[in-house]
Amino acid sequence: IRDERVRSWHRARDGRYWPITMPFAEVRGTTPRDVCNCRCNWTAIPRRWWAELANRGERIEAPRENLLAV
Repeated sequence: IRDERVRSWHRARDGRYWPITMPFAEVRGTTPRDVCNCRCNWTAIPRRWWAELANRGERIEAPRENLLAV
C-alpha cells in the first residue's frame, strides 16, 4: 500500500523480491514499531512468472545484507 501512512523503511522494501526461505517477519521486521499496524503482505511468485521477471532484470534480494542497508 503506497500512501502517507507507510513507514519509510517499509516503503524501501516494497517491490523487491526476497527468497522464499527468508521468513516474512525478517523482511518486515520484528520490533513493535515494525509489527504494530503494519499493512505489509507477501505474495508467492510462481516459477513461470519469476522467469519473466528475471528476464526483465528483477533479482532476488540477498538475505540480511540488503535488509540491513534499508
